[in-house]
Amino acid sequence: MKLAGARDGTDKRRMPYDIDRRGELDGTACDFLEDVLLTANRTKAPDAAVPAATTAYLRSTLVQRSGSSRVTMDAALTCAKNGAVVTADPGMPPIESKSEWADAPVDRILRDHVARAVKISKYCVAVALLHPRMRANPWHPAMRAFFDGRGPFTGPPGQGR
Repeated sequence: MKLAGARDGTDKRRMPYDIDRRGELDGTACDFLEDVLLTANRTKAPDAAVPAATTAYLRSTLVQRSGSSRVTMDAALTCAKNGAVVTADPGMPPIESKSEWADAPVDRILRDHVARAVKISKYCVAVALLHPRMRANPWHPAMRAFFDGRGPFTGPPGQGR
Protein backbone atom coordinates (compact mmCIF):
# COMPACT_ATOMS: atom_id res chain seq x y z
CA MET A 1 0.00 0.00 0.00
CA LYS A 2 1.19 3.50 -0.77
CA LEU A 3 0.13 6.23 1.63
CA ALA A 4 0.82 9.93 1.68
CA GLY A 5 3.75 10.43 4.03
CA ALA A 6 5.24 13.43 5.76
CA ARG A 7 6.69 16.30 3.71
CA ASP A 8 5.42 15.06 0.32
CA GLY A 9 6.96 11.66 0.98
CA THR A 10 5.43 8.27 0.34
CA ASP A 11 4.88 5.68 3.04
CA LYS A 12 4.98 2.23 1.42
CA ARG A 13 3.70 -0.81 3.31
CA ARG A 14 4.22 -4.25 1.80
CA MET A 15 3.29 -7.86 2.35
CA PRO A 16 4.10 -10.95 0.28
CA TYR A 17 1.26 -11.76 -2.12
CA ASP A 18 0.77 -14.23 -4.96
CA ILE A 19 0.88 -12.32 -8.28
CA ASP A 20 -1.76 -14.65 -9.73
CA ARG A 21 -4.23 -13.37 -7.11
CA ARG A 22 -3.56 -9.65 -7.71
CA GLY A 23 -7.17 -8.98 -8.70
CA GLU A 24 -8.60 -10.16 -5.38
CA LEU A 25 -8.08 -9.66 -1.67
CA ASP A 26 -7.96 -12.78 0.46
CA GLY A 27 -8.44 -12.77 4.25
CA THR A 28 -4.76 -12.05 4.94
CA ALA A 29 -4.77 -9.11 2.51
CA CYS A 30 -7.99 -7.72 4.03
CA ASP A 31 -6.42 -7.96 7.51
CA PHE A 32 -3.31 -6.16 6.21
CA LEU A 33 -5.47 -3.43 4.63
CA GLU A 34 -7.44 -3.00 7.86
CA ASP A 35 -4.28 -2.85 9.98
CA VAL A 36 -2.50 -0.32 7.74
CA LEU A 37 -5.50 1.98 7.48
CA LEU A 38 -6.15 1.87 11.22
CA THR A 39 -2.53 2.47 12.24
CA ALA A 40 -1.66 5.05 9.56
CA ASN A 41 -4.92 6.97 9.13
CA ARG A 42 -7.20 5.84 11.97
CA THR A 43 -9.61 4.81 9.22
CA LYS A 44 -11.65 1.64 8.95
CA ALA A 45 -11.23 -0.33 5.73
CA PRO A 46 -14.27 -0.50 3.42
CA ASP A 47 -16.50 -3.56 3.63
CA ALA A 48 -15.76 -4.39 0.00
CA ALA A 49 -12.82 -3.42 -2.17
CA VAL A 50 -12.72 -3.89 -5.93
CA PRO A 51 -10.10 -2.87 -8.50
CA ALA A 52 -10.80 0.63 -9.86
CA ALA A 53 -7.98 0.60 -12.42
CA THR A 54 -4.88 -1.29 -13.39
CA THR A 55 -1.65 0.27 -14.59
CA ALA A 56 1.15 -1.42 -16.53
CA TYR A 57 4.47 -0.04 -17.73
CA LEU A 58 8.06 -0.97 -18.53
CA ARG A 59 10.37 0.65 -16.00
CA SER A 60 14.02 1.52 -16.57
CA THR A 61 16.06 2.78 -13.64
CA LEU A 62 19.37 4.65 -13.84
CA VAL A 63 21.45 4.94 -10.67
CA GLN A 64 24.12 7.57 -10.08
CA ARG A 65 27.44 5.82 -9.44
CA SER A 66 28.86 8.48 -7.14
CA GLY A 67 25.78 9.50 -5.20
CA SER A 68 22.42 8.38 -3.98
CA SER A 69 20.15 9.71 -6.73
CA ARG A 70 18.34 7.67 -9.32
CA VAL A 71 15.98 8.20 -12.25
CA THR A 72 13.07 6.05 -13.38
CA MET A 73 11.44 6.11 -16.80
CA ASP A 74 8.11 4.34 -17.30
CA ALA A 75 7.62 3.46 -20.97
CA ALA A 76 4.51 1.89 -22.52
CA LEU A 77 2.26 3.19 -19.74
CA THR A 78 -1.26 1.80 -20.05
CA CYS A 79 -4.31 2.12 -17.82
CA ALA A 80 -7.12 -0.42 -17.95
CA LYS A 81 -10.49 -1.25 -16.41
CA ASN A 82 -13.04 -3.83 -17.56
CA GLY A 83 -11.62 -4.03 -21.09
CA ALA A 84 -11.21 -0.25 -21.55
CA VAL A 85 -7.55 0.61 -22.16
CA VAL A 86 -5.92 4.03 -22.39
CA THR A 87 -2.31 4.28 -23.54
CA ALA A 88 0.08 7.12 -22.80
CA ASP A 89 1.90 8.95 -25.57
CA PRO A 90 4.84 6.62 -26.38
CA GLY A 91 7.08 9.62 -27.02
CA MET A 92 6.47 11.05 -23.53
CA PRO A 93 7.31 8.48 -20.85
CA PRO A 94 7.10 9.80 -17.29
CA ILE A 95 10.62 10.43 -15.98
CA GLU A 96 11.01 10.71 -12.24
CA SER A 97 14.14 11.97 -10.59
CA LYS A 98 14.61 10.61 -7.10
CA SER A 99 17.26 12.81 -5.60
CA GLU A 100 17.37 14.36 -2.16
CA TRP A 101 17.61 18.05 -3.10
CA ALA A 102 16.54 18.00 -6.78
CA ASP A 103 20.12 18.83 -7.66
CA ALA A 104 21.42 15.59 -9.15
CA PRO A 105 23.05 15.81 -12.60
CA VAL A 106 19.84 14.54 -14.23
CA ASP A 107 17.82 17.29 -12.48
CA ARG A 108 20.11 19.91 -13.98
CA ILE A 109 19.92 18.28 -17.43
CA LEU A 110 16.12 18.24 -17.31
CA ARG A 111 15.99 21.88 -16.18
CA ASP A 112 18.46 22.89 -18.90
CA HIS A 113 16.16 21.30 -21.49
CA VAL A 114 13.15 23.13 -20.06
CA ALA A 115 11.49 19.94 -18.91
CA ARG A 116 8.69 21.05 -16.65
CA ALA A 117 7.91 18.99 -13.55
CA VAL A 118 4.39 17.57 -13.43
CA LYS A 119 2.89 15.88 -10.39
CA ILE A 120 1.80 12.35 -11.29
CA SER A 121 0.40 9.30 -9.60
CA LYS A 122 -0.01 6.66 -12.28
CA TYR A 123 -2.86 5.08 -10.31
CA CYS A 124 -4.73 8.36 -9.72
CA VAL A 125 -4.34 9.35 -13.36
CA ALA A 126 -5.62 5.90 -14.40
CA VAL A 127 -8.69 6.30 -12.19
CA ALA A 128 -9.28 9.80 -13.55
CA LEU A 129 -8.98 8.62 -17.17
CA LEU A 130 -11.17 5.57 -16.73
CA HIS A 131 -13.82 7.11 -14.46
CA PRO A 132 -14.74 10.38 -16.24
CA ARG A 133 -17.07 11.58 -13.47
CA MET A 134 -14.31 11.33 -10.86
CA ARG A 135 -12.89 14.65 -9.67
CA ALA A 136 -9.39 14.87 -11.15
CA ASN A 137 -8.22 18.49 -10.98
CA PRO A 138 -4.78 17.70 -9.48
CA TRP A 139 -4.08 15.27 -12.32
CA HIS A 140 -5.08 17.38 -15.35
CA PRO A 141 -1.49 18.53 -16.11
CA ALA A 142 -0.22 14.93 -16.06
CA MET A 143 -3.17 13.76 -18.14
CA ARG A 144 -2.40 16.43 -20.74
CA ALA A 145 1.36 15.81 -20.66
CA PHE A 146 1.32 12.04 -20.91
CA PHE A 147 -2.03 11.07 -22.42
CA ASP A 148 -2.74 14.05 -24.70
CA GLY A 149 -6.46 13.34 -24.98
CA ARG A 150 -6.02 9.58 -25.51
CA GLY A 151 -8.92 8.62 -23.28
CA PRO A 152 -12.15 9.81 -21.74
CA PHE A 153 -10.41 13.06 -20.72
CA THR A 154 -11.02 15.20 -23.80
CA GLY A 155 -13.00 18.16 -22.48
CA PRO A 156 -11.74 21.33 -20.89
CA PRO A 157 -10.34 21.13 -17.35
CA GLY A 158 -12.98 20.84 -14.66
CA GLN A 159 -15.76 19.66 -16.98
CA GLY A 160 -17.48 16.70 -15.34
CA ARG A 161 -14.66 16.25 -12.92
